[in-house]
Amino acid sequence: MLFRSGRPITISAGDDFGWMEKADMDTLMILVNAGLDMTLTLNDGRSFQVRFRYDETPVRSTPVEPNLTKYNNITIALREV
Repeated sequence: MLFRSGRPITISAGDDFGWMEKADMDTLMILVNAGLDMTLTLNDGRSFQVRFRYDETPVRSTPVEPNLTKYNNITIALREV
């Protein structure tokens, strides 16, 4: 699934913002494994055709203790197609 083209787009969150529930992380990982082109639409209305950057780790996150049902420090690595 290696694909290189276009500009990289990275979406990232931190320790205290952008947390994600485990169910949402599971859905995101299904999208990573599907290898599809997708549309990323930003709040300002701009849209980009993207796919995950498989030449690096497409999604990185840290499970939050103690129950591991939430994630933070999320980074999503995309590439414009």
